[in-house]
Amino acid sequence: MKTLKWAEIANPVSKERYSLLSEALKAAGVDNEVSFIESSIDSFSTDLRDAKQKFDQLLIGNPFTELAFDPKAELTSSILHVRAIDALSKTPDGHWWPRSILHDAFIQSLAHKVKVVDMSGTALIVGAVGPARAVITALGRIGFTKFNLADRFQERGQMLIKDLRRSFFNMTFEFVPQSGITALPGMHSLLVNCTPFNEEDELLQEMQYFNFLKEGGSVVDLVTVPPKTPLLVEAEHIGARIVRGDEVAAAVDLLWAQLVTGKKLELPGYDEQLYERLSKLTASAYKPPNE
Repeated sequence: MKTLKWAEIANPVSKERYSLLSEALKAAGVDNEVSFIESSIDSFSTDLRDAKQKFDQLLIGNPFTELAFDPKAELTSSILHVRAIDALSKTPDGHWWPRSILHDAFIQSLAHKVKVVDMSGTALIVGAVGPARAVITALGRIGFTKFNLADRFQERGQMLIKDLRRSFFNMTFEFVPQSGITALPGMHSLLVNCTPFNEEDELLQEMQYFNFLKEGGSVVDLVTVPPKTPLLVEAEHIGARIVRGDEVAAAVDLLWAQLVTGKKLELPGYDEQLYERLSKLTASAYKPPNE
């Protein structure tokens, strides 16, 4: 069998996570080689073009998921709504197929960890970034219709709101500035943080009051390093149900592995191993570039 050659393009790259995935694939009988491309906004287009010449599969990480979206490419209806991609798969005829693995894996993680979500409440999404697009599209698919979006940068947040309103006619979207977080009523059944970890992020610090969260609400943090963020620690203290970023990441990785290999891979113990490895990393090792 041909060796599967794949790479991640991101900044920062996730070496611990995807080295573990490569090992798990080998243990499952899938010969593979993983590479890491630490790109930049200026060099991303060139790096992506070159990577398509060298690899069979590509994973797109932050902050490039929106840049990687090509509206002229052949797209599924879900990708047209998400307008951000986290994977590119090469078909036997050399065509590159864009995917949003997070779109599908997020719902799997929510169903597995939270079981029942109150979709009559409002979902509060933090971060007007690519992953937020996938999360909102996925939540809309299962029945959420009301969304509030918070972001440190009002212009960026308003731009995403405008885009979402063009794509989804049966949902409501409102922007919440940082100054308005503590004034939000307790009508939110779900909070999802899509922004990178930053101990000094005042927006996330405001979130930790949880005045906006319904009793029995759920909190998801997509941050993987550290796996147990201060936001999740405080959420547990108030009795909220939580989903860690590494749990979502493990679901993403398993789904991606199944899609690219065409096999029903189980990868036993992968989620526990991923949590263990990521717990040993310091957040500074994954410090994101300046926004």
